[in-house]
Amino acid sequence: MDLFKMGMRNLFGVMLPGALPLMVAAFVLATTPVISGLWCFKALWAGSHEVLTIAVFFLLSYLLGSLLRLNSAKDLDIESGGINQKRTLSEEQKLPHFNGKDTLDEIWMKLSAEPAGSPTESKDAGLWAYDTFPYPVFQLQRIKRLCPRSNLAHLEPLLDRMRLSPLPDRGRMAPFNYCKMHVYAASKEVGQELISEIRSAETEVRFFAGTYYALLWSMCILSVPIAFHIAYFFVNHRDWQEIFRVIILIVVALLTFVANRKILVRFRTLRIREVDLVLDAYALCATRNYFAPRAENE
Repeated sequence: MDLFKMGMRNLFGVMLPGALPLMVAAFVLATTPVISGLWCFKALWAGSHEVLTIAVFFLLSYLLGSLLRLNSAKDLDIESGGINQKRTLSEEQKLPHFNGKDTLDEIWMKLSAEPAGSPTESKDAGLWAYDTFPYPVFQLQRIKRLCPRSNLAHLEPLLDRMRLSPLPDRGRMAPFNYCKMHVYAASKEVGQELISEIRSAETEVRFFAGTYYALLWSMCILSVPIAFHIAYFFVNHRDWQEIFRVIILIVVALLTFVANRKILVRFRTLRIREVDLVLDAYALCATRNYFAPRAENE
């Protein structure tokens, strides 16, 4: 595994989300006449201050990016699932009497009773959208349809423990983290390429979660100068340059909103891919006896 490459990926995965609100804030300051004309704002790029300003920007980006990564991906995942439910579920499942928990239990019992490889009914096609992390019912459906039967023997008990956990968050995460820990422990046998793929998927999920909240903060920052410039237009004898500035800010805000919406819609699929990799890697290791105790002389 290329540690430098992985380290740079993690570094930029933290810094880029943190840099977005700072760039938007700098853009707002540069387009606000009252602030951009101040001496202290101009002095930031005077002489030797350029290097100091860039260094401070990178440090603040890393700090802000670290704070953004503290936001749990759970809330974003639930919101992304809700958005996709409206796009994928049938009309029957959109009715007020639809109970996701009861429906998931019913589907689990039905899937458990069916032989591996049996076709899945169309009404269960939206499982990926309304199951909850790490999606035990959907994973059972996927494994039964697509994976070898040996995978099912090793994963169904773990998936059932995830589903029956009285703690929806920590209880479901514990078996998933257990799988990940054992795969990492068998890194010598399973190979670094698969470990890198799992870590890459995990880094990607964290990156887009941080970017989502960074874009959300950016939209909040942009809303303030838009209101300011509109008020300034009427107070300052209808200066048409203010309208031009408002148009630019609105365009930037719309681009930010579109990017934020794209992440929101796709985030559930990104996190499902992470879970797929971990569970498939665990089943692969268990099938090939990579978890068997090693001899002391090895």
